[in-house]
Amino acid sequence: MSKSKGNVIDPVLLINEFGADAIRYFLLREINLGQDGNFSRDALIKRINSDLANDLGNLLHRTLNMMQRYNGGVMGQAEAPTTADEPLLTLAKATPFRYRTMMENMDINGAIKEIWQLIGRANKYIDETEPWKLAKDPAQSARLDRVLLNLLEVLSMVSVLVEPFIPTTSGRIRGQLGLPLAVTAEDLTALDGFGTVGAIQPGHRTGKPEPIFPRIEEKTEDEAAMEKVEPAAAKPATAAPAVPEQKTIPAVAPEGTGEISIDDFAKLDLRTAIVTAAEKVEKTEKLLKLTVDLGTEQRTIVSGIAQFYTPEDMVGRTVILIANLKPAKIRGIESHGMLLAASNADKSALSLITAPNLPAGCKVK
Repeated sequence: MSKSKGNVIDPVLLINEFGADAIRYFLLREINLGQDGNFSRDALIKRINSDLANDLGNLLHRTLNMMQRYNGGVMGQAEAPTTADEPLLTLAKATPFRYRTMMENMDINGAIKEIWQLIGRANKYIDETEPWKLAKDPAQSARLDRVLLNLLEVLSMVSVLVEPFIPTTSGRIRGQLGLPLAVTAEDLTALDGFGTVGAIQPGHRTGKPEPIFPRIEEKTEDEAAMEKVEPAAAKPATAAPAVPEQKTIPAVAPEGTGEISIDDFAKLDLRTAIVTAAEKVEKTEKLLKLTVDLGTEQRTIVSGIAQFYTPEDMVGRTVILIANLKPAKIRGIESHGMLLAASNADKSALSLITAPNLPAGCKVK
């Protein structure tokens, strides 16, 4: 607030809208202790979406989804770490010391940055190790368990380190990990023994993944000015023609015949989605059945791209999905969404539109 301008932001209203943890995190992350700082609603939403939803939330959701899908939520017997694990494990072992040093020097901002450096490295580790490929080979089960164990141990550490800043979220993370909700002195001591004192043992059962920070969609000033009616999502859905049981949905929409307004385009909910599983649809040559992760939910998509992409090609890709397309049944499979792709005039070549460096759930606009 400014004494001269008389502008004041009511923290209670912000907490009611975004939650205490999100507000606390933003202030501690953006403003150095004892210093003046800037606050804006736009900056708050960007920080929630980037750090809390995309980085932390996506890491937790992806890890627990893989635990459920590949292990039934139960930790197996992991193999010994390999050189591929060293970058993540080395950083994890060093993080508590760096974190403690920052906290002792009252550098709260620096301590938070150390945590998020580890979170970022863990997200990159998933892309490097490709657990979805390991899951297809029974001979790699111990290796898959090692990858999942590393991720769970890192998340366990993160749940302890973030507790002073976002205590409610810390408990929610620990609950989903299958750990006691409250952080104890023993948990703090165990951080220094990372890799030797494991919180996750064979047989440990993790909980159901639930979004801890759903992404916030905020209209820009230009979008708000162009909005003449209620948002499309708030309107009753217009009935769509029934899709015959055997009809397939093309990978790309038909070519348009004219211009559309910005309001028409705004009705499309385009989002990034990570393909976590893929298989051919039986008795078809063109269809793939895909499971995609939108960050907050899993969906099944049937797409006519099998002539151009194998199931192995698809797993791990970050694709662009029309997320608000009405579900349709294709060969008895309910498909909820459509992938964006480009093709030439005679449809002899096709290329999916991808966003390889973005997490699941990002809005495309």
